[in-house]
Amino acid sequence: MAELNEALIEDIRRRANIVEVIRSYIQVIPAGRNYKAVCPFHDDHSPSMSISTDKQIYKCFACGNGGNVYTFVQNYEQVTFKQAVKRVCEISNIDVDFDVGEATIEVSEEKKVLYKILNETINFCKFQLHTEKGMEVVKYLHERGLDDEVIEYFEIGYNPADNALYKFLSMKGYSDEDILRAGVARLQNNGIVDVFDDRIMFPIHDSNGNPIAFSARNFSKEDRAKYINSGQNELYTKANVLYNAHRFKKLNRKYQEIYVVEGPLDVIALHRANFPNCVATMGTAFTKEQAMGLMRLAKTINLCYDGDDAGQNANFKAGVILKSIGASFQVIQNKTKLDPDEIIKQLGKNELQYMLEMPLTWIQYLFNFNLTKFNLENYSEKKEFAQVMVKEIQTINDEFDRETYFNRLCQLTSFPIDQLKKLISKSEPIAVNTGIRRRRKDYTKAELCEMQIVAQMLYSKEATNLFEEKLGFLNLEPMKSLSLHLISYYRNHDSAEISDLLTEISEEAERNLLFELEENELFSKEFNEELLQDAFNEIINGDIDLRIAALKKEAAMVSDVIRKSDIYQEIIDLKTRRKGVN
Repeated sequence: MAELNEALIEDIRRRANIVEVIRSYIQVIPAGRNYKAVCPFHDDHSPSMSISTDKQIYKCFACGNGGNVYTFVQNYEQVTFKQAVKRVCEISNIDVDFDVGEATIEVSEEKKVLYKILNETINFCKFQLHTEKGMEVVKYLHERGLDDEVIEYFEIGYNPADNALYKFLSMKGYSDEDILRAGVARLQNNGIVDVFDDRIMFPIHDSNGNPIAFSARNFSKEDRAKYINSGQNELYTKANVLYNAHRFKKLNRKYQEIYVVEGPLDVIALHRANFPNCVATMGTAFTKEQAMGLMRLAKTINLCYDGDDAGQNANFKAGVILKSIGASFQVIQNKTKLDPDEIIKQLGKNELQYMLEMPLTWIQYLFNFNLTKFNLENYSEKKEFAQVMVKEIQTINDEFDRETYFNRLCQLTSFPIDQLKKLISKSEPIAVNTGIRRRRKDYTKAELCEMQIVAQMLYSKEATNLFEEKLGFLNLEPMKSLSLHLISYYRNHDSAEISDLLTEISEEAERNLLFELEENELFSKEFNEELLQDAFNEIINGDIDLRIAALKKEAAMVSDVIRKSDIYQEIIDLKTRRKGVN
């Protein structure tokens, strides 16, 4: 097993292609010699991320996120540095074996208690399946097609009636306050009672595998809701959570695509149909936070909401969000009016498998979806349908595909194609970002001089040696700390690459300075001794001016004649030195 040292880290980074690594997570778009992408690290609506093929770095000029290939994987997958290096090797087919260790995540003591309570709840409810009442639950689950292996894999359990869970947790020594905070019990007029009494329990975990909530199905009482979910608390925010995401992550990226369904039983249905690469949004509400989470999990997203009207409307709303953030996604056509679990039960596993293997593109889905919303026998609705579809068609980049869909629209509406294209000017095409606008701050003269020096050092070891010999210091951060980093770096290297430096530098201010020096045309990208010496002189003279100003202030406050004379002599000497510098 290899030792992950600096030399190996640099070797792997040079052998990896940052464009291909990023492409394995999100869609990238050619932009001249480089590439751009919709940034996955903020709510981006246009390609704000720039990827440099020459420098092997990326930078989002909207949110500021940037770095090398390791930085991207760390930020995207939220893993340790060693794990990011391992992932880069896997994506780039680089055969290097080294120990990555386990990710360590800081957890507060308050949260640890809640995790313990929820884990105790899971184990308690699993144990209840072996009781007399629990055997009825197991029989019910078996009748639904869930065998013992599936029940164990998804940690399904049963929360008995009569506040059994609350009594159990109390006997284990947990306080009422913590039990209430965990969301498994609630305070009523008659005291503390179980939230999920007499219900089948489906645990919900965060992406790291910590239990955070439950979805619970009514088992025997007829006069209450079929399903209830945990309320929002300090562990669980429904809008951010994807059920089963922690299991998908453990598939070790065996799957490049992921299926999105409504609830736990739908996930289990896909699992039974040999599609374990599935998560649920716990209902039809779909959020941008969930969309961003899906982009971090897989390259392609398949929307697979139920076949009823609510499910199909959910597919549409989710698709709009995914398109707005630049995700690569498809839609599963479900004409059955059933959910995945019902499809298996009524039509068989093969029918669900066939449906999942036949996804539609977004534009294909929109044709089908909008045909259910507009009556093409009515002229006004037909024209409105045409306007809606033209607006979508004109956003397609591929000219062949655009013409294909214009022809289909022509066939459906009987409007001549040249007449349809007249609707383009009346539609509102999605704005395309043709260039990334980079906002620059106004720098002081001192800042510009120090940045010019660091820029020279960045691109030349000779400039760094000259800096040590003739100046040796900078006054302002982050230029001061970055200059020290460069001096240290050149002791073991003959040249510097930004992508390598980003591996060593963790301070955000220094990393941002690197990007600014690289992108800003004000700073020379090659060694220029005259320019460098001018910058040295400006800094030296600036220090002299500050010293002279301080001495003048001191002289105005000194009454001793001899001391005042000494101060004036020092001022004269400094002015003479300043002339010599010029």
